[in-house]
Amino acid sequence: MKKYVNCGVSNRALEMFIKPLLNEFSKENEIVGLLDSDPLRFKIGKEKYPQLDQVPTFIPEQFEPMIELTKPDYVLVTGRDDTHVDYILRALHKQKLSRIGLTLMQASSWKKNQM
Repeated sequence: MKKYVNCGVSNRALEMFIKPLLNEFSKENEIVGLLDSDPLRFKIGKEKYPQLDQVPTFIPEQFEPMIELTKPDYVLVTGRDDTHVDYILRALHKQKLSRIGLTLMQASSWKKNQM
């Protein structure tokens, strides 16, 4: 089972990344953490996808503790575009480099194949 944390819980994140992980790929993958600066997004996401109900939530200042607590295999960076560099660098510091790039490429490729 591969574990994911999701940095950014926007509508784009919910539809393009979280929904497929929960609905099409849940047998091999699980979301173990959600990070966002807006607590309302957690509420909306958990209402839309009840499977997220027990997933812990974090604010941006809790990135490192989130990584330590959840021990993800992959970090999905799906928040506002201006936050991507920060989360990618912080994930790199936690030795998640190849996983970030691979995840972004896989997600991009999957989305293109769905169109």
